[in-house]
Amino acid sequence: MSLFRVKYLSFFLILISVFSFLNIIYSYYFNLYLNLNTYYFSLFSSLIIGLLFYKIKEVNRKPSIFEKILTVFLGYIYRLYCHYLFTLVFIT
Repeated sequence: MSLFRVKYLSFFLILISVFSFLNIIYSYYFNLYLNLNTYYFSLFSSLIIGLLFYKIKEVNRKPSIFEKILTVFLGYIYRLYCHYLFTLVFIT
């Protein structure tokens, strides 16, 4: 993954964390405590992942076909895991 794409992704993840922080302040101001756990989770997860992506340095080597397939497979597994995590944690 090129450095531009990683920096682009880190910028938007940090932007999501800023909006989550604003949602937390908004919820406390209007005494809306129903979705506060979701805002905390999105704030910390997007901030941590965004800062990790910001610290990544560019690697000047071409990925092999195995690494590409593994990246797609792990991305699919991560998407399924997040979907079921949100379903189980925030609906119950």
